[in-house]
Amino acid sequence: MTHYEKLATIIFRVPGAVLIIFSLISTSWIFAVGSFAVYTFLYFTALPALLVGIALFAFSRSLAKLACFDF
Repeated sequence: MTHYEKLATIIFRVPGAVLIIFSLISTSWIFAVGSFAVYTFLYFTALPALLVGIALFAFSRSLAKLACFDF
């Protein structure tokens, strides 16, 4: 793994971790408030953010190799 691939891995993992943390914090906040639109928020905002964050974090090494193919 080259230096550029390591940097690209970090660049992909940081937004993935931010999305995971955002979805967990926002979900816990919505449940604490007890709003009527909880399910709408979960299906259209928190769940996609969680899935994209997990995908970015899990596939960061593969994406980094793809991004640094010619280096």
